[in-house]
Amino acid sequence: MGGGGAHLPGTAREAGPPGRRATDLNDEGTMRRMTIGVLAVAAGLGACGRSAAAPEREVGAPEVAADAAMPAIAERASVAPASGFAAVSMPAPSSPAVARMIVRSADLAMQVADVRRAMEEVTTLTAAMNGFLGGSRQWRDGESTRATMTLRVPAARLDSTLAQLRRLAVRVENESVSGEDVTRQAVDLSAQLTNLRATEIELRALLTTVRQKTQRASDVLEVHAELARVRGEIETRTAELQSLTQLAALSTITLSLAPDGVAAPLVTEGWQARGVWRDATRALFATGRGIATVGIWALVYGVPLLLLAATLTFAWRLIRRRRADGPAVA
Repeated sequence: MGGGGAHLPGTAREAGPPGRRATDLNDEGTMRRMTIGVLAVAAGLGACGRSAAAPEREVGAPEVAADAAMPAIAERASVAPASGFAAVSMPAPSSPAVARMIVRSADLAMQVADVRRAMEEVTTLTAAMNGFLGGSRQWRDGESTRATMTLRVPAARLDSTLAQLRRLAVRVENESVSGEDVTRQAVDLSAQLTNLRATEIELRALLTTVRQKTQRASDVLEVHAELARVRGEIETRTAELQSLTQLAALSTITLSLAPDGVAAPLVTEGWQARGVWRDATRALFATGRGIATVGIWALVYGVPLLLLAATLTFAWRLIRRRRADGPAVA
């Protein structure tokens, strides 16, 4: 900078001729102050989304939360003239009413006459309610069949779906319905998205100015890195808001099906001669193996025991005979 003294950050420079102003605009310190100023605005806008709040109104079916009002944007989204460029202010958006978002779920355990047939009827009923089957599991418990199913149905049709499911049951063992209010989370995410998008616009404008004026790679990379970070946060918040919306739009029903003990048939499978022949043959071989096992054990243990018993008997008789012959000889 020709002939000009060093300026402290945040102090306004005196007006000069147009050539002097062009030279100051290209000065590295000025552009770095511009970059730091906008980065500070970006940080402020990202932080103010945490404390956003909006009025709520209750509706029958869950809806997507509209972008929440953020009056502080008009104050935080302005850049001071000391940053090296003209101040830019954003008007505060209006404050629309936000629909309440409720994530509802239900657990239903019931006994049915026929588990397989009940599963088919439940699948048909779910499709008729514009829902879908999230998952199912079927297994045998002794001679009976049990099953669990996960159903996703529109939240507005949760109650009617539960009523239809009860009609399929012989007896309802357990039923519970729960709801979680996620309105505040949706409002916070919507407000953060509004602020992050405003920050993205400012950073894109700054990136264009840096490319045209300074043409320094370090300045361009610094602004571009902050722009990429903001863009990543926008995508993350958008995915979270979409997930909440889907959870509120579709309710989850966890259904457990068990056979009714009274309605269950006494004989589940028909009589088959081949099966009986197989079972009898197996029992015969098992009996033969048992007899052979007993004979082997008796042979191994019985012979030594018989020899020992015979020896003891012979010795006892011999001793008794000698005692009997002793007095006679005397």
